[in-house]
Amino acid sequence: MRQAVMGLILGISLSSGLSSGLSSGLALPAAAQNSPPSATPAPSSPAPSSPAPHFKTLLLTVGGLERRVTFQRYERIGVPMTTYFPATYLTVSSGCTERGCGVGFFGQPNQTNSTEGNFVRFFFPRQDTTVEQIRRLATAGEQSLLRLNPGWTVTETQVDGLEQPWMKEATIFTTPSGSKGRIVLGENAGKAFGFLEVYQQSQESEFVPLFAAIYESLEFVPLTLELTPRPAEQN
Repeated sequence: MRQAVMGLILGISLSSGLSSGLSSGLALPAAAQNSPPSATPAPSSPAPSSPAPHFKTLLLTVGGLERRVTFQRYERIGVPMTTYFPATYLTVSSGCTERGCGVGFFGQPNQTNSTEGNFVRFFFPRQDTTVEQIRRLATAGEQSLLRLNPGWTVTETQVDGLEQPWMKEATIFTTPSGSKGRIVLGENAGKAFGFLEVYQQSQESEFVPLFAAIYESLEFVPLTLELTPRPAEQN
């Protein structure tokens, strides 16, 4: 049960690199395609009073070059976050179960079932969860994500100077294949969540600015009581 929850906490697909016990857990978004969310609302910041635009353009330095990048709004019924993502660079997949909602942004569509590549995966637990509980499941416990991936080498833990106020702690690691990543613990309105960010070090200058723009645009929204189940969506 603890292993299944770990898979949910960071929204990862439970495949290569994770233990066989994890593979029996509910993976988000793949296993959540048709599962109705629970009717438990989550505390959050107020939703914007006026409709947000579907697209916006940002001037970013991507791959060492200054570029105008078009970002598309991500917003799904029942998912407690909205943001903008660069649809020409990343695909999105999301879904909810009775345990929570997962959202992933991927450099390649086939990376949704991998712990390698270029991606960021969020998971928002349905029940109230503290940062300490997320920490035990993500980085500190015997069955944590780090323990289940012994090839990951932790290089640093940050609690200060993170780029967004809702980011509370980041554990930075490298993988045997040459990727770099971090497990970030977040909190909004007293409710904790987590995300896993991974990118190939050779493509750091391309994907890190794109991921940073996703975090900068992120807003928290309430879970409504009347939800229409919908499948996980990919763009």
